[in-house]
Amino acid sequence: MSQPLRYERRSGSRSPPRGSKNSAFWAVFDRDENEDIYEAFRLARQNGINVAFSHPHFELWLWLHFASGPPGRLGGDRTAIPAKLRRTKEFADFEKLIEPHHFEELIKEGRQATAVKLAQHLVADCPSGRCAPTPEPGAPGHAPNCDILRRDPSTDVYRILEVLGIVS
Repeated sequence: MSQPLRYERRSGSRSPPRGSKNSAFWAVFDRDENEDIYEAFRLARQNGINVAFSHPHFELWLWLHFASGPPGRLGGDRTAIPAKLRRTKEFADFEKLIEPHHFEELIKEGRQATAVKLAQHLVADCPSGRCAPTPEPGAPGHAPNCDILRRDPSTDVYRILEVLGIVS
């Protein structure tokens, strides 16, 4: 069983807690080698949980904070972005765990806005040709009929920052 469903099943509850009217619930996961992505999305949708999905991996979201432009098509390559991320001086020691000093670099002035702008550019450049960022904070930019596994590269983590009001 892959990570997205393991975490959902381990939580013991598939639905948001009762009495949580003004809360938004999010599942954050990436493609990596996970085989049950469609099922994870189905369960999230069925239970009113938003999804922030990164393809091919979460490191894409991290790297966008330092990138001068969006990456080209990755064709499923899971090594290119982590290598680029480790080539930044801020993440040279990165090994899958975001340490406090990494977090401090991610939140430096302007970096979150840069990452959001580039993530939205990836949505607009989605291979489906039907996707576009929306003006509504946190709303999905990918079209409902956009195949999740063809969004390479793409990350929806920016949507959480919009909902929280961290970026506009």
